[in-house]
Amino acid sequence: MLISNGGAGAIDTAEPLVRYDAATDRLTVQARQVSLEEILDLLNRDTPLRVHRGHPSRYQAAVSVEFQDLSLEEGLDRLLLDFGWVLIRAPGGGTAEAANAGAGTLIVLSKSRSPRRHRASVPESTASTEALARIDRRGHTDVAEALLRDRRLLNLILELPEAERRWIASSLRESLETRRFATFGGAMKLLDALYALNPESAIHSMETLATYGDQHQRRVAARGLSRIGGESAVPLLAGVLLRDDRTTSQAAANRLARIGGADANTILVSQYQSGASERQWAVVWAVAHHGDDAARTAIAEQILQTVLPEDVSANDVINSYLDQNETAM
Repeated sequence: MLISNGGAGAIDTAEPLVRYDAATDRLTVQARQVSLEEILDLLNRDTPLRVHRGHPSRYQAAVSVEFQDLSLEEGLDRLLLDFGWVLIRAPGGGTAEAANAGAGTLIVLSKSRSPRRHRASVPESTASTEALARIDRRGHTDVAEALLRDRRLLNLILELPEAERRWIASSLRESLETRRFATFGGAMKLLDALYALNPESAIHSMETLATYGDQHQRRVAARGLSRIGGESAVPLLAGVLLRDDRTTSQAAANRLARIGGADANTILVSQYQSGASERQWAVVWAVAHHGDDAARTAIAEQILQTVLPEDVSANDVINSYLDQNETAM
């Protein structure tokens, strides 16, 4: 006996039952010694939820669970007690208006000793600055936080329908452009995820930070553009290199030197020729630590103001410059 969207009332059936009331956003489940995989199948088939999970073998253990007319989040919390999960819902999820668009997308993560339960709300637009999600009874978080905590989530997200991937990409882009990260590693993980979902959006996000961001955000942009953009990021990094603050300029110079190639090296040389001492230092230091042979030779010749003699190495010229100017910097 399978019932979906039915009315309230006593439950009396030996068969597994799943019922979702769209008007009240309430879930009812009754199952005795039934595999969780079977219950997830029923959720996917007999409710508006779109359920995504890993390999079926993870959910074969028999479970017994009974509850009636719990809120959707409370019901999922009861059902998925030993599993991490993310529920992605449109703004206003849980209301009669939102019910018409479906209950949302449920992503079931792996079993965990300390399961993470997330309720994530899809932003209405990329301009939204409100929190994107909440961890059930554990304070505030967002889709980005869920990805940082469990990398396996991205593989499941990539299997979602295109419209839902766009929603999540919007959430990630907003997080990259509005939050501050304790480490660059966290920002780069989110950037990699956004690039996997929508490469164009990832590049535009880094462009936004490079152009309008504060010092910390511009450093994220400098690192991110070289990570995902390759040589196509060179023009944007050139703009970041022109920034007045030394930290940002150094980050951009480092990334340009890492990218290498004719265009990047031309920009590094031109910035050395600008005459600004701090920018010259940034360029020489970047080339010394990250540049290719062509970049080292070009910068050494700029320092000497002549062609590099055959008996002089570019590294010696560059190291001498850094030694002489370190105190001034």
